[in-house]
Amino acid sequence: MKNLLVALILFLTVSSCLPEKKSDVEPDLAGTYQISQLVIGPDRYNFPFQGASANAVISRKSDTEIEVIVNVIENGTTDPTDYGTFAIRKTSGKDYDVLNPTTSTRLGSINGTDFTLDFTSNGQRYALISRK
Repeated sequence: MKNLLVALILFLTVSSCLPEKKSDVEPDLAGTYQISQLVIGPDRYNFPFQGASANAVISRKSDTEIEVIVNVIENGTTDPTDYGTFAIRKTSGKDYDVLNPTTSTRLGSINGTDFTLDFTSNGQRYALISRK
């Protein structure tokens, strides 16, 4: 019994000194995602097409928020649009849901490689599909 107690104390001492392992490596969500499809109101654009491209620049504001700026580049001229700040919530692995910050309604997803977003503002639909 005494040997069992010594072994248990030794095991707890050694295991408490081991470095903690992160089971999930957090993806780097921030960065520039190339947009392949953009919807603004009734209009749908597939990128790239001659003389035009689009990207979404994601800035991580906190552990639970991202900011989205969409740039449409046409003939070398960039037209940026601030889509605003969205809440994010980890779902599994490296995947996050993108949420309306007020209602927590799911509006899209992001995982460090792919970013999708689909929401309505002032009666107009905005949607995008993009990849880093």
